[in-house]
Order: sequence, then C-alpha cells, then structure tokens
Amino acid sequence: MELTEQIADINAEGYEGEQPEGYMMAALQISDLEAYEQDIKDALDEEGMMGLTVEDQIAMFEAVIDTVTWVLSAFALIALLAASFGIVNTLLMSVQERTREIGLMKALGMSSGRVFGLFSLEAVVIGLMGSIIGIASGLVVGFALDAALTGGEDPPLGTSPS
Repeated sequence: MELTEQIADINAEGYEGEQPEGYMMAALQISDLEAYEQDIKDALDEEGMMGLTVEDQIAMFEAVIDTVTWVLSAFALIALLAASFGIVNTLLMSVQERTREIGLMKALGMSSGRVFGLFSLEAVVIGLMGSIIGIASGLVVGFALDAALTGGEDPPLGTSPS
C-alpha cells in the first residue's frame, strides 16, 4: 500500500485541485500460475489490491456479452410475439372481408374444413414470406453495418483485429 501511495503522490505532484480516483495495473508472467494463483490473489487482497488472470478478465467480458445476448433475445421474442399477433389480425380481417367469398365456396360444395385449410395455407404463406424477407433484410443490414464499423476488412483467420 505504501508503494501505491508514493506513486499516487508522484502523479499528483504539481496538480491543484482534487484528483479523481484511478487505478494502476501491473502485468506479470508466472511460469507455474496454477500452483500459486490463489496465494498471489490472497497476498494482493491483503494489500488492498485485486489480482486477475487473463481468464478472469475474459470471463468478465463473456458475462457482459451473455447479458446483452439475453436482452436481445428477449427483444426478439417480443418482436416474434408481435408479428404473430399481426398475422392473426391479418387473417381475421381477411375472413371478415371475404365472408361473401366464403359463402360462395360453401355454396359450391366446399367443406368448412377445406375453407379453414385454405385460410391456414394463406397464413403459412404470409408467415414464410415475411420471415424470408425479414431474415434477408436483417442479414443485408447486419453485413453492411459490420463492413462500415470494421472498415470493410476482415482479419485473417487465427488473428485478432488490431
């Protein structure tokens, strides 16, 4: 803790006003980390510091990404539910507007089951066409945004973007 305070005093030298809190970071490479990891973390904790391995840092990032994925999945589920209500509403309006046509079909000998099948087929076609158009437009927008945000360059396999 004494070293931390000395470094903080050196950094604050010549600065007038209240300095915001910050942090310092040091990186060490230990040959047999598994054997000493907990001892090192405990020793740092006793000094009021925190020790993290690369795996710990990656786990923190993965936790944030998992949370964002769950939130986006929830929004997707809500959108799917809203789309389902839209299809049902479209079918109800279709039936309401086509009562004369349905009456004519039944008068010509079409059974109620076949009329229901016709409207169900129409619903399936509307749903499939909407899904295909939605997926295609989502992919196009996603790839366009990816290209715009990454500068249009994909890193070679096995390397990380710099």
